[in-house]
Amino acid sequence: MSKFKKKSPKDARWIMSRRDLPQTRVPSSYLLKKETGDERTITLSHRYLQVFEALRIGPIHCASPLRLSDAVLILRRDYEVDIVTDFHTEGVGEDAVTYGTYRLVDTVSPIPRSKAEAA
Repeated sequence: MSKFKKKSPKDARWIMSRRDLPQTRVPSSYLLKKETGDERTITLSHRYLQVFEALRIGPIHCASPLRLSDAVLILRRDYEVDIVTDFHTEGVGEDAVTYGTYRLVDTVSPIPRSKAEAA
């Protein structure tokens, strides 16, 4: 589901290179709580973990040389993470520019490694 807004969030970040992503790549587990109250446990690593951690920090702009949309698609489809794309239009007339930001909707709680390994 998408929402149109006038201005992008001030905390939205541009991910222009790998160094702009969180550097953690070690498998980590999380408890996702959906808006419906349902809960789900996921374990992520490598690139998916980096993009997920970036979304936990705050919204990120969709346009990126790193092709974030590939990771976002897999997080949505395979891990059932609720990530929305908010569209923003800035400017007027011929100068108007529309772009999007990804935003994590689920409430996320990290699961400590000792508990994750026992599950």
